Amino acid sequence: MTIECMRCGELLTPETKVCPKCGSRNRCITLEEHAKLLEMMIAKQKSPSFKEFKRRVKKGEKISRTGKLAREELIIDKEKRWKYHIVEEQNESGNWKIVHIHEGPL
Repeated sequence: MTIECMRCGELLTPETKVCPKCGSRNRCITLEEHAKLLEMMIAKQKSPSFKEFKRRVKKGEKISRTGKLAREELIIDKEKRWKYHIVEEQNESGNWKIVHIHEGPL
């Protein structure tokens, strides 16, 4: 949070009632919020012999159903007919715990 004098732009503290520079009582209070963006990367390897894609990779961060931060990695390989899916969730102490894992044929 930043507090500035509306007349001269001087930075003020919450305890300061009057601007020491110009004597004005008008203030501008600005709230600052920082947010981390979740990123998800999806890549498809295409080939004319396959309808949609030959291999699909999805990797990134998301919010899980429980509302916690989660990391997800999904690889679908149609050529080898194999699927690999792993989801890790962050607990209260900041450690990552595997909550879902699947590796097997399509």
